[in-house]
Amino acid sequence: MAFTALTYNLHKGRSFLSGKYILQELREELLKIAPDIVFLQEVMGLQKGQSHLEFFAQSLGLYPAYGLNNFKSHRHYGNAILTRFPLESFANRNISTNRFERRGSLQARVTRERPYGDLMLFCLHLDLLESGRALQIQNVVHQIKHQLDPRTPVLVAGDFNDWRGRVCSVLENELGLLNAFHSEAGKTVDGRTFPSFFPSVGLDRFYLRNLRVLKVEVLRGAPWNRFSDHCPVLATFEAK
Repeated sequence: MAFTALTYNLHKGRSFLSGKYILQELREELLKIAPDIVFLQEVMGLQKGQSHLEFFAQSLGLYPAYGLNNFKSHRHYGNAILTRFPLESFANRNISTNRFERRGSLQARVTRERPYGDLMLFCLHLDLLESGRALQIQNVVHQIKHQLDPRTPVLVAGDFNDWRGRVCSVLENELGLLNAFHSEAGKTVDGRTFPSFFPSVGLDRFYLRNLRVLKVEVLRGAPWNRFSDHCPVLATFEAK
């Protein structure tokens, strides 16, 4: 069974150009794409006592899992996973390495139709500093290595802030996860996602294990370059 997934740094749901909220426009675009799983970073979980995320997920027909990373006054934001597959469980792990960058590793277990079984999802937003990213990746490696059966399909997605690929190579070397941009039919796909108005470096990616990449692409140009300073990545996977 094939399924589609999208990962996107939302810039707190505001256009980085105008500062206006873009969730309604984003919702219309996602309805056209109809992804089965959405990984979001810098998503607002609560504002003025209302959960915009739950309404946003329900309007797309998806189940929401949210991990709070930062709280200020009546607002907070973090990572989110929205999924068409039923959520069996989810948890957010604090992987912050300094007081200026509050980061979390949001993991969720979803149940797919038989005979495909469970799928483990990890949504990440790593530090700007390489030393912090190195510690955070080791934290995630520990989670996957010691908590999961090696046969379980795993999908790790998010904003890795790893433009040189030094930190994320740990996922490949220690866990055998594959970079989706290097896995489509044996060819390398252009993975530049930042900045959205002129993508020059790749910060946003999928890593996978016990899955196969059918297609992966960066969504560039309008309207995506008006929403956030990152471009989203859209991919189609299937069970091996």
